[in-house]
Amino acid sequence: MYGWRAKIGHIAVSNDLVMECDFWRMAPPGVAIYVARMFYDDNLPDPLERLARMAPYARRAAEDLGTLFPDAIVYGCTSGSFFRGEAWDREYMAELSQLAGGVPVVSTARASAEAMLALGIRRVSVATPYTDDVNALLPPFLKDFGIEVVQMKGAQLLSAMDIAHMRQEDVARLSREVTAHGSDGLFFSCTAAPILEMITALEEDLGVPVVTANQASFWAVLRRAGVRARVPGFGHLFELDAPPSVPARELVTA
Repeated sequence: MYGWRAKIGHIAVSNDLVMECDFWRMAPPGVAIYVARMFYDDNLPDPLERLARMAPYARRAAEDLGTLFPDAIVYGCTSGSFFRGEAWDREYMAELSQLAGGVPVVSTARASAEAMLALGIRRVSVATPYTDDVNALLPPFLKDFGIEVVQMKGAQLLSAMDIAHMRQEDVARLSREVTAHGSDGLFFSCTAAPILEMITALEEDLGVPVVTANQASFWAVLRRAGVRARVPGFGHLFELDAPPSVPARELVTA
């Protein structure tokens, strides 16, 4: 049977070339991924309007995925889950869970925060492909998890296609430029960013744990599905003997 260990539902941005492929590369034996896409209009000039307009398509995707009875679902968009804050994200994922028949749903932004906390990252450097207006919304979201952004830089890209075609040397250079002395780790945001195979090398060169959107999303959704596999080759996160992911309010420490 396909997915005998876990069936993972994936609500994907319609023009994301990277996240689905990354999930299959990380999938341990017995784990299967099933994708439903939500329409994202790259032609709208305002990126925040693009994110807001995905909502009805995400609801439909959750309903569609619910028909195959997955063990857990990931809402695969980082900026689309932090741009309205932690409380909105929590409520929205609960709505999607209800539409999917009560299946646990975790967003990429929440998964990323959980991953940082699991790795002991409380002061983080952040690299993104985003423009500054989108970047400005991430630090308040992470602050609700007790995580401080000490330095952040975006590549100022507007198109998901441009993000997916970032060169490895550009990803590496941005990661090095933004990683500040005194930070506990690096977070590279965006599910469309092609960085998965670079995580281990970046951790070696930067000397800190590296969290990426797709790596953290898959880590968190696996644990919600009851899979505790350690998946080598994708950074320190998958080497943790981590407990199940829990809501933000239980993760935040004084």
